[in-house]
Amino acid sequence: MEILDVIWVLLCGFMVLDMQAGFLCLETGLSRAKSASNVALKNVSDICVTTLAFWGVGFGLMFGNSYHGLFGTSLFVPGGHSTIFDAAPFLFFQMAFATTVVTIVSGAVAERATFLSYLLVSAATAGLIYPITGHAIWGGIWSGGQEGWLQAMGFIDFAGASVVHSVGGWVALVYCVSLGPRRGRFGKKYRRFESSSIAVASLGVIFLWIGWAGFNAGSALAIDAAIGPIIVRTMLGAAAGGGTALVLSYAIFGFASANLTLNGVIAGLVAGTAGLNHFTGLDAILVGALGSIAMVIASFLMRAAKIDDVVDAVPVHLAPGILGSLTVPFFVSSSDLPAGTVSAQLQVQSIGVAAVALWTISMALLTIYLVNRITPIRVSPRQEVIGLDASEHSIGNAFLDLIEEMKRHQKTGSFNSRVFVERSTEVGMLAHRYNKVLDRVEKEISARIDAMQREKGMRKLAEESYTAMLAAQKESARSAREDRLTKLGNRLLLDEFVQADEKRPAGHLVVVAIDLDRFKGINDRHGHDAGDAVLVATAKRIRDVLRPGRDFAFRIGGDEFILLIDYSDCSGSPSEFCQDLCMQLTARVTYRHLQLEPGASIGIAVCHEQDTSLTRMLKQADMALYQAKTAGRGRVVAYTDQLGESYSSHVNELELFRNALSKNEIIAFAQTQVDAKTKQITGCEILARWRHPHRGIISPDQFIPLAEELNLVAELDQIILGQAIDLDAKLLAVGKPLGSISVNVSASRLASPTLLTELQARQDLPDGLVFEILETAHLDTLDVDVAQTVSDIKDLGIRIEIDDFGTGHASLASILALEPHALKIDGMFVPGIDTQPERAELMRSLISVAEQFGAETVVEGVETLEEAEVLAQLGADKLQGYAFSRPMSIQSLVEQMSGLKTFGT
Repeated sequence: MEILDVIWVLLCGFMVLDMQAGFLCLETGLSRAKSASNVALKNVSDICVTTLAFWGVGFGLMFGNSYHGLFGTSLFVPGGHSTIFDAAPFLFFQMAFATTVVTIVSGAVAERATFLSYLLVSAATAGLIYPITGHAIWGGIWSGGQEGWLQAMGFIDFAGASVVHSVGGWVALVYCVSLGPRRGRFGKKYRRFESSSIAVASLGVIFLWIGWAGFNAGSALAIDAAIGPIIVRTMLGAAAGGGTALVLSYAIFGFASANLTLNGVIAGLVAGTAGLNHFTGLDAILVGALGSIAMVIASFLMRAAKIDDVVDAVPVHLAPGILGSLTVPFFVSSSDLPAGTVSAQLQVQSIGVAAVALWTISMALLTIYLVNRITPIRVSPRQEVIGLDASEHSIGNAFLDLIEEMKRHQKTGSFNSRVFVERSTEVGMLAHRYNKVLDRVEKEISARIDAMQREKGMRKLAEESYTAMLAAQKESARSAREDRLTKLGNRLLLDEFVQADEKRPAGHLVVVAIDLDRFKGINDRHGHDAGDAVLVATAKRIRDVLRPGRDFAFRIGGDEFILLIDYSDCSGSPSEFCQDLCMQLTARVTYRHLQLEPGASIGIAVCHEQDTSLTRMLKQADMALYQAKTAGRGRVVAYTDQLGESYSSHVNELELFRNALSKNEIIAFAQTQVDAKTKQITGCEILARWRHPHRGIISPDQFIPLAEELNLVAELDQIILGQAIDLDAKLLAVGKPLGSISVNVSASRLASPTLLTELQARQDLPDGLVFEILETAHLDTLDVDVAQTVSDIKDLGIRIEIDDFGTGHASLASILALEPHALKIDGMFVPGIDTQPERAELMRSLISVAEQFGAETVVEGVETLEEAEVLAQLGADKLQGYAFSRPMSIQSLVEQMSGLKTFGT
């Protein structure tokens, strides 16, 4: 092959291979959404399985030295011999053809064929069935040796009407018959299942249309004058097929059928592949139109026979493929017919079509029989109902999950639970509305049950159920069971209520857990007397909303309260009651000349089941309170089953993080910093990452809150500092030390009395070590001792840098008090500085502030070189961001520094 021919064949091979994208879009678009991912994965797997099977066996059987024109006997596992290198482009082109054969089968058997059985059938098709057929028709086109037996008879198949499309169509037909139709497809009433996306299917047809140019033109195996006409005829055949299908759809259905039109385009392309190299433009149009008509007829015949082909692959590929092979003698000049005459050539074509059918059907039946002995070829009824995405690949489906939840409600008759709501999706909106319906149903049922209970004397039982609580209230007058400050019940009294409740269900009880917001700050700033005043005022406000003898309040800790509310005959919902209470607790408390604003977070547990114990409800209220405090101040959260599961998951995550420190799962990543003017690497920032046992590498914003909750931030800082020191040692070892290595240090770490001692004890602190002070929101509250600690740290040669400068968390006074060496300007100020003058001016002001303090400026979040150039002009000293490097492992940084010093070289 000449070099241009090689390039042409390779290009066409890629175009044919790109048809896989077209088949993927077409088949997933025409399949139901619950199995679309399964169909897509089968298409991708086709390429893998077909490539290996055809390379190992199929290419040799198809194009090796012929054994009496039946099959090839050489060129197996090609690629290791110098003589095969010239055949590599041809091998690649034929590999792409083989994938097309197998993928035809994928769409036909979608939604019910097991994934493993399909891969086995694909391997047999690509490695045996297709190559034997191909040898009979094309065996001598490459080697120039003995021709295949049909080829020797003069059988015409230019680009695969029989070799590719008929083989794929016959295998698909046998597979469909063996599997049977999808559940509910053919019953008393004909059902046409809804496609997941006609738009995606249409995109797939466009991809196929484009790729078919390589499919047909590449079959010439040379770049010559015939290529242009072949491509034009390909376009004409496709257009004629689609146009004919469009006309037929109006004639049959009275509207433009999307499925029929898309399939008509492909049918027109398939029909022309047999003799397109001999056709005129008019011939291509006529054959394309006939192929579309054959497809429509075959589709109706398949439906009448109750053979379920999801994407009509058999009508689209088999029927036009047979028609195209049989009509070649009528459209090719007699001088170009190997048999000499139309009748003789028609006889040869008929023998070839029959031989391909006999061979393919028999081998497909044998293959599917053997595969079924190894593994089931069809999924179970339940797997088919829920969809192959979920049953075979564990891919979730929000709509099916919602349907299953509805079925559970229908089966159990319980409406206490609610479905998960993700409002950003259409299914989430439907779930939200369904929950509203459940709320209404539950409210109506509860009202009717309450009326029945009142009619049957449930009032008397309810009063008796609280006898023990009334007696316990009288006992609360004793000092041992009363909180001295607030005169509310204490924890001992609450424990007695819990013990009494173990013999009795909670009934209509609502448990309310309250925790005051900002109470610790009031105590610390204004003294314990101010804190006591807030507690007394809070207790009074709580007492004002309670009904004596029926509702009870307890102070169980410093600023924690528990309320037990009898809600048997209350109007409104518990949530509304607690919202009102929260508003009252948010009101200011006057103490001397001060106006204190404590606020409150509230968790609620409502008894939905008659056998729910008070102990369980207290735990549920506590979980809800935790969620309220996590979500922010002044929140009211009611307990749900999902909240309980989330709380358990959070507790588990806390335990994983606690263990992560001892298991060395906390690792350091580094992001380089460069000089703003020269772009030389001057230093790096050390960033913490958690190598999570289940979720992989996760960033600090996901685990720092866990460290704060466990009071392990200081220990985390210590680990990262150690890894930063190790990095400095490694860089010194390769002779590439950095000017600075920055580590983040939290405010709690700065406040640690042991920090300075630990630093003084270390002899390996890097010369360029920089402490970036985190939690700038707390700088305004730093006391003199912490400021002195910072000064002592600077005496050790460690530079101080204020992180997140400009975000508004820290005042200039607090920054001046620390006298930092550098200010790191937050990345939020960077986007747009190269296009928006006002943002550039804002950045200039921030840099000017740093210069007035005598501090360097480090700008983070720089993502483009244009932003970097503007920052350099504005006077920034150092830059950090994706424009220069992404965070990388310590080892990667050391390897980079070993051969790299300046960014971009």
